[in-house]
Amino acid sequence: DPEVRDLLQEHADEKSQSLLGAYSKERAKKLKDLEVDADAIGREGLGYERLDQIMVEHMMGARG
Repeated sequence: DPEVRDLLQEHADEKSQSLLGAYSKERAKKLKDLEVDADAIGREGLGYERLDQIMVEHMMGARG
């Protein structure tokens, strides 16, 4: 779905992009060492509300 790709790209950053892909020891170490500020993420939000809505529309057959 093009809208899903756009939303994911909009919320992607360089650090998260480096963690995506096939498993590797290097990626596993980066993920393990990742510092997460849950309070900051909570304040900013992840923008997943629209993604959730699109998923429901797909499941209900309202989207192709």
